Amino acid sequence: MDDVSEIIQPNAQSHLWSEWTEVSLIASRGDRRVYRGKRYGHWYILKTYQQHTEEYHHLLSDEFALGVQLDHPNIVKTLTYESVPGTGDCIVMEYIDGCTLSDFVATHPDKNTRIRAAKQLLAALSYLHSKQMIHGDLKPSNILITHNGHNLKLIDFGLSSSDDTVCRKQDCRKDLMAYGQALSFLRTSYSRISKRCVRGGYTSCDQVKRAIQKADNLRRWWPLGFGIVCLIVALGLSLSVHLRPDPRKKMLLLVHESVDSMAHILYDYPAKDLIDAYSPLTTYFDCCYHSRDSIANTIADDALRNDFISFHAIYSGQVSRRYIDSMTIVFENKD
Repeated sequence: MDDVSEIIQPNAQSHLWSEWTEVSLIASRGDRRVYRGKRYGHWYILKTYQQHTEEYHHLLSDEFALGVQLDHPNIVKTLTYESVPGTGDCIVMEYIDGCTLSDFVATHPDKNTRIRAAKQLLAALSYLHSKQMIHGDLKPSNILITHNGHNLKLIDFGLSSSDDTVCRKQDCRKDLMAYGQALSFLRTSYSRISKRCVRGGYTSCDQVKRAIQKADNLRRWWPLGFGIVCLIVALGLSLSVHLRPDPRKKMLLLVHESVDSMAHILYDYPAKDLIDAYSPLTTYFDCCYHSRDSIANTIADDALRNDFISFHAIYSGQVSRRYIDSMTIVFENKD
C-alpha cells in the first residue's frame, strides 16, 4: 500500500495559489488606494496608502485594528494586515460584488427592497455603536448593495474612531444625522424619522429603531383600522336609516287621521250640503275642470270649505282619489 504521506502531500506548485495575482487599482482618493486582487481563486480588496510613511502606517494600522474587531453581516469583513508585492502594507478585506448606494437607487428598486436596505444600515450602525465605535464618514459611496440578494455592506472605516468607555453622544448623533440623509436618499416611507435624524433629534440607534417599529405597526394596522371605522360608519348609517321613521308612513298616518277627521265632520252636516260638497270634488278629481279655489267657493259652509282645502293639499293624484272613494262609502252609509 502506498504511503499515506504521499497521498496527502500537497502539490509542489500549490504555494503559487497563495500569491497575489491580477492586482489592479479600482479606486483612488487622496493618498488612499484601493486595489482588487486574487488569491486562492477568490477576489479580495487591498487597501493601502500611496505614501508609505510612518504616519500613514500608523493610520493604516489603526483602521485595521478597528475593522478586525467587527463581525456583522452588514459590515465588510477585515481579514488580514500584510505586505503585498507592488503595493506595500495593505489591509485585506472581503470583496463585495455589488454597487454603491447611489447606483443602486438609480436602478429604481421596489419599496420593500429600499426599506430592507435602510433597516440593514441601521443594524450595522447599531452594532458599531454597541462596540463604542462610530463610522464618521457615512455616505452613499461607502454603502454597498450586493448584486446577489441586495444585501447592504458598510465599508471604509478610515475616519472611524472608538472610545474604550462609551460612544460619545455627539459622535453618535453625527452618524444618525448621516443615516437620516441616507433614509431620504432611499426614498423610504420614514420621511418624518429622516427629518428628525437630520435635525439631530435622536441620540441613539435604539430610539430610531423604536420610531421605525412604530411607523411599521401604524402602516401594518392602518388598513384594518380604517376598515373597522368604515364598517362602524356604515352600520351607523344603516341603523339611522332603518330606525328613522319612514316619511311615507308618516304621510300615510296623516292621511288616515285627515280621513277620520273629514268623515267625522261630514256626519255632522245635512245631506244636501254633503251632496253639494261631494259633487264638485268628484268633478275635480275625475275631470280636473275646476281649480281648487273655484271648487272651494261652491261650498257654502266655512268649516267644510276649510276642510276641503286641507283635504286637497294632502290628497293629490291617485292617493287623493282612493280616499275620496272611501268618503263615498261614508256618504252612502249616512243616507
